[in-house]
Amino acid sequence: MVHIKGSLKLSPNQFLPEAPGTLVPTTGYERFLKDGVPQTRQAAGLAFVPDPLPPQIEPGSLLLEVSEVLAQAQRELGVLAGLADDISVARILSAPLMRREASVSSKIEDTISTPEEVALYEAGQKSPRRDTVEVANYRRALGHGLQSELPLCIRLINEMHAILMEGTRGAEQRPGHIRTIQNRIGGKESDFSSARFVPPPPDGPGGRYLTDCLRALEKIWNNGVSPLPKLIVAGMAHYQFEVIHPYEDGNGRIGRLLIVLSLVRQRLIPEPLVYVSGHFDKNRKEYYDRLLAVSTHNDWPGWLQFFLEAIRSQAIDSADRISKIKQIRISITDKLVKSGAPTQMLPMIDFLIQNLATTVNSTRNLLGVSYPTARSYIERLETLGFLKEMTGKRKGQIWAAVPVLDIISEI
Repeated sequence: MVHIKGSLKLSPNQFLPEAPGTLVPTTGYERFLKDGVPQTRQAAGLAFVPDPLPPQIEPGSLLLEVSEVLAQAQRELGVLAGLADDISVARILSAPLMRREASVSSKIEDTISTPEEVALYEAGQKSPRRDTVEVANYRRALGHGLQSELPLCIRLINEMHAILMEGTRGAEQRPGHIRTIQNRIGGKESDFSSARFVPPPPDGPGGRYLTDCLRALEKIWNNGVSPLPKLIVAGMAHYQFEVIHPYEDGNGRIGRLLIVLSLVRQRLIPEPLVYVSGHFDKNRKEYYDRLLAVSTHNDWPGWLQFFLEAIRSQAIDSADRISKIKQIRISITDKLVKSGAPTQMLPMIDFLIQNLATTVNSTRNLLGVSYPTARSYIERLETLGFLKEMTGKRKGQIWAAVPVLDIISEI
């Protein structure tokens, strides 16, 4: 395993002969000021084109190095799946975790919006901040991927990317389309050579780099790599996608979306119940360094140990939050029954766990009752401490399931 000291930075002499890819010539752009006027110029450089998976590494020796954390991650995923053995209940419980993931994954890209802000926005409150829209889009993009009948493929990730970037600051950067320009990670805009990493060049006369890389990755997503376990392949695929970096913007978020989507598609979890973004965010520097160390030093064991630890720790985290949400669900249902509440109120509990916020009109439409009846139901849940009015207004009021919000907002 490579022991990383400080942040790595792209330079040809850092790539060992066994690096899992090739450096190829490319042309990027530099932005600078001349006499106070923004200018752009071309700059020559090198880009890294990863070899197709699986890597040229002996499976037995790789598994030996990661066997302990792999077993732990598999065990914790099993415990988590057991907490949600009823698929209808699992679907309800996964919704608040998905909202948490949307906020945490976007935070890694310095997009800050809380689950509460997103829930209120989706319930009808206008948001003055674009960050809130971006986080809401993240959840919508994941939902689209989960519901789609398409295999994991370029077409599907393009559809998800278009949803992710809709109406955001990256909306002008060709959402839903593979990039046609050279991008880069880190460094100064005025100095292309200062980039921390340069992904494969776009398709062009020099080759179909992006298309070839993505087509090869499609096969891994859908066919796996025998005899490697599915969790190992998921970690390899995430590295590969981030190295390819096929979009002008939004690559990190789409890459993390694809982790949970692949876990569900591979039946490692019954619903989207575990997310690695929490671990990646807490260890952000190591996350980026471990990815880069694969490219420069072929350090698959180091990256996979980090990835599997993320799965293990976040499975434990999700199990804890799900247990707490299940207790709230049981408790508030029990209180309603004991207080003689109408049975038609009970669907409100699962609706609120999934959506976190509601209005009188939403409740009326959900239950098919009159406006006064819907309001009385909301007020009853407010009295029980399950709902709280969040706007402080007389009109356009929105109530949030604060106990559930508190659970998914805990650090």
